[in-house]
Amino acid sequence: MFWKYFLFETKLLLHNRKNALLGIIIMLFFPLFYNYYSGTQPETLIDQKRTEGERMYSILNQLPDNLEGTPEGEEVYQHITKQASLVNMQVYYLSEKGEMDEEYIRDGLLLNELRMRVHELGNIGIPENLITPIDEILSEDARLRYIEEHDLTIMTDPFASSNYLVVAFQTLSGILFFLFVLLYASEIVVYERLHHSVMNGFPLAFMKRIHSKVILYFIHLFMFLVIGIVLGGYFAYKDSGSFGDFSYPILIMNNGEYTFISTMTYIGISVLMLAIITVLVLYLSVFMNLLFKNAYTNILVGLGLFILPDILSAVGLEISLLNPIKYLDYSKVLSGVFAKDWENALVDYGHAIFWLFIVTGLIISVIYIKNKWPYVQKKKNLFVKRGME
Repeated sequence: MFWKYFLFETKLLLHNRKNALLGIIIMLFFPLFYNYYSGTQPETLIDQKRTEGERMYSILNQLPDNLEGTPEGEEVYQHITKQASLVNMQVYYLSEKGEMDEEYIRDGLLLNELRMRVHELGNIGIPENLITPIDEILSEDARLRYIEEHDLTIMTDPFASSNYLVVAFQTLSGILFFLFVLLYASEIVVYERLHHSVMNGFPLAFMKRIHSKVILYFIHLFMFLVIGIVLGGYFAYKDSGSFGDFSYPILIMNNGEYTFISTMTYIGISVLMLAIITVLVLYLSVFMNLLFKNAYTNILVGLGLFILPDILSAVGLEISLLNPIKYLDYSKVLSGVFAKDWENALVDYGHAIFWLFIVTGLIISVIYIKNKWPYVQKKKNLFVKRGME
């Protein structure tokens, strides 16, 4: 019975032109975004190092004249001078395009040691806005050691498939994907009610119908999404001539500390997060369809829920119970932005997945209760009526 209803729902969905159009849009997002991205000028590692070199000279020019009057000040001056030299050498190593990666890593590790030592000395004489944060030093040190351990290249093509897909997933994260799924599922229940058929009286439990719709919409949407990912990666490969390096490290927050994972693992986690978010938003749309019975209200209320934590935060109200809504922007979970903003190192992708599952379970429970409540009330009233007789 469930399978027959599922097939019927499939036919109904395939005749929904709005969802077909939205499916094509999500499929074209990745290739179209590459067309935009390839016309930009992403900051390369050598650009970052040149900027870093300018910052080092700015520090040297702003050091007090009497800095060398104390042993600590003398040591800070020597370390800053050495750091400036190391950064310039790193720029030279990068210009050799992979021929001197070992030297780059060696000098990079030494540079991090010197910066940590300057922190231990209290950053004497260094303007506060030019001090390299400790977490930045540690993350760069971990990145270099990861590259050295896995024998990877330092420089990568920003337009290669591996690098482009990471940027694309980060761009899709948050309100963009949430809004797309919200639009896609805006009529998940209403559509059937607006198009009455012989299946309205189909002998299938209410929750089984709901689960059938969610499964179908999920498969349909993710089919277009996966095709789009493949097309985007292929376009990037054809244009850049390279798939890139899917083992290259990307920094994320995990288990209370910053760690590096491969690009392929990052993409895998991103796809998993998108899948969980899709299921959550589909069930949320079911609930709002049952509550408001209007597709436009579904979209407006959904957007209101998404921006609610930001609105409350803007007026000085921080409600931790609303944090799971922020987890819909999974790229900020992975990068550690939320962990840093909330001063909670436990906020990582595992933590986010756990709470997204909890929220999804709560929504399903509310849907079940809302459907059962009229029957419970009816039985209660009937019992009271019989008692009065």
